Amino acid sequence: MRLRVLLVGFAAAIVGGVFVPTGSATTECHGIKDCVSVPGPWVIVPAHSEATYLLQCPGLKGIVGGLDAVATSPQVRATFEGRLGSPVAPGTTTTRFAIFHAQSSSDAPQSFRPYIGCIPTSGGASRSTTSARATAPGAPFDFWMKQVAVTKPTQIVTSACKTGEKLVSAWKALVFDSPNPPDATLAARIRIALKTAPTGATATITVVGALPAGVHPEVQVVAVCG
Repeated sequence: MRLRVLLVGFAAAIVGGVFVPTGSATTECHGIKDCVSVPGPWVIVPAHSEATYLLQCPGLKGIVGGLDAVATSPQVRATFEGRLGSPVAPGTTTTRFAIFHAQSSSDAPQSFRPYIGCIPTSGGASRSTTSARATAPGAPFDFWMKQVAVTKPTQIVTSACKTGEKLVSAWKALVFDSPNPPDATLAARIRIALKTAPTGATATITVVGALPAGVHPEVQVVAVCG
């Protein structure tokens, strides 16, 4: 699938370093009219490392109006990427999807679950690609994302740039599509090797050992192209 947005270097805190218990209510739609809550999967954050995940409004319809996250440890901090513009608001700062970053200072793997609140695009919440290109620094990037269920001992997933584009960066994410936090030790049984080329990114997924039923592991591969 193809997603386009202009990204800049400011990040707004989601959990702000304070552990949000997984059973607590999230606030991505708090005080926002006609908001639809969209929960993401549990994203594995390796020990003393980071993870990135792209969460979109269903069918790419709507604009992200609010964000939140829960985590399995207070040592996990989550942020999102926003666009330059004034005022800071849906359709200016956000687009039809959000890119979350999580960093962990824990000695063991942890996970976080991102949430977005999507609102209709009518009125001031929308912002055209043309105006974004005219006002933001740099050229826009394309995000080419593929997310697949882990169903075989070995799988290969490729996310390619369109013809004429070159790869700027890429990432992979291991997630578990379950309502409750997964056993983070399961991450060691799923190995993901990411290779990049000028035209895209390819992930080789290898499952080592058995996975229990009902954990629903998935892998997301995103190629950022320009």
